[in-house]
Amino acid sequence: YVYLNDRPDAATVLTKLAEWFEDYNNYHPHSGLKMMSPREYRALKVAS
Repeated sequence: YVYLNDRPDAATVLTKLAEWFEDYNNYHPHSGLKMMSPREYRALKVAS
């Protein structure tokens, strides 16, 4: 995420971090989780 986005200075990066974490943990599919997001994986484990 950091490498794919403009990051002209530290202040810009700090303002974007929360957005990047939100996307990575709640929407981005992970191959190690069988292409589910961590949120989806946790929900599946809690339900079973």
